[in-house]
Amino acid sequence: MLRAVVAQGLKGFMARKRSNRQTADALADLKRGWDSWIAFAHERPKLFRLMVESTRSEPSVMDEAFVLMRAIVERLATEARLTAEVDAAARTIWAASSGVLTLFMQGMPAAEVKPTSELLFDALMAKLIRPK
Repeated sequence: MLRAVVAQGLKGFMARKRSNRQTADALADLKRGWDSWIAFAHERPKLFRLMVESTRSEPSVMDEAFVLMRAIVERLATEARLTAEVDAAARTIWAASSGVLTLFMQGMPAAEVKPTSELLFDALMAKLIRPK
């Protein structure tokens, strides 16, 4: 039963991720994906917790989300805006977003998580992205 709930939640989450249409601005697309991930955790905290816990036994459940994010990072590299190797940058962004999500799992209010998320994203981009 629990697996079915997680599977259905993951299906909805991925539909949301796939619905983010690519624009001409890869950095804006990356930010929209980051915000969408954080918003999902905020809007559906119990389901989010179950999804995260399921990755312990089945890490592949989040593979598609990582692939979508990595594709945006690759676009930034193609535009010569990335200051790091694609895979290293993608793993760093993934790890940072996971860190923000941990705050939700620890019960921190969204009003406190949101500015932390913004600060972390901006700090990452300052290090990983060359200005246009």
